[in-house]
Amino acid sequence: MKKIVLAVVLCSAVLAFAQNGTTLRYNYETGKAYNYAVTSNTVVTQDIGGREVVTEMGQEAQFTIQPQSRAENGDYTCWISFPALKAKIKNFQMDTTLVMTALLNKRAEVVQTETGKVLSSTMVDTVAGMDMLMQQLGVEPGVLFKRIQVKLPQDAVAVGGSWSESEPDSLLQGGINIAITPNTTYTLLGTEERAGLPCLKIAFKGTIAMSGRGSQMGADIALEGEGNQEGVIYFSQPQGILVSAESSADQNSTISITGPATMTIPQVTTVKSSLTLLP
Repeated sequence: MKKIVLAVVLCSAVLAFAQNGTTLRYNYETGKAYNYAVTSNTVVTQDIGGREVVTEMGQEAQFTIQPQSRAENGDYTCWISFPALKAKIKNFQMDTTLVMTALLNKRAEVVQTETGKVLSSTMVDTVAGMDMLMQQLGVEPGVLFKRIQVKLPQDAVAVGGSWSESEPDSLLQGGINIAITPNTTYTLLGTEERAGLPCLKIAFKGTIAMSGRGSQMGADIALEGEGNQEGVIYFSQPQGILVSAESSADQNSTISITGPATMTIPQVTTVKSSLTLLP
């Protein structure tokens, strides 16, 4: 009899969730450290003067989120750092593994809403110079901390329900200001266990457009591109944390260079990445 009653209660809970939905929110514990492993594989193919140039890059990283405080409106202030960050780069110029030593264990203070929208990202610790990997990537330190987490919907969502994300973003990379415009649809597929935690399984699919302008080594550079992205996210609502995510993306873009030398470079980029909460 107890088993029957329990089954009825669980069934009722599932039906209530499916019909009424639930509100997804981050719920960090102040003083606790959340550790993640991240991997990504990127292939960039460029046509430079009729010559195909392929660059392969595999990245491995670990990052830590340490919530410091929570405001009355629910916004979190967190310290984020990378205890490990390296990349293997292979092209016609090099085949090597580089470690971003200048940024290891350097903390950034990130203020985000409880839905994961980043309001600010500033370095707490001084980054002493740009090491070789940071120069290769053309990355400003703060950029790496800006979009660590997945943004959640404002409204409640039920199983089978969906929401969209189209808020533009921007970043500075290699002296180029890049505007990013997503058009992504997220769909709540149901529940599934991940890393021993009950999770909501969320699929996403959509497009992303990029445009940017800037200068490098005396040359003016313009970038235009668009592509597709898709993947799946596992979010633990009881704990209020992201548990894992997998994604793939491809993009076609054009880089126009004017100055001492003028050229147009078509570029195709494919990226596969994963994120996992560590015990």
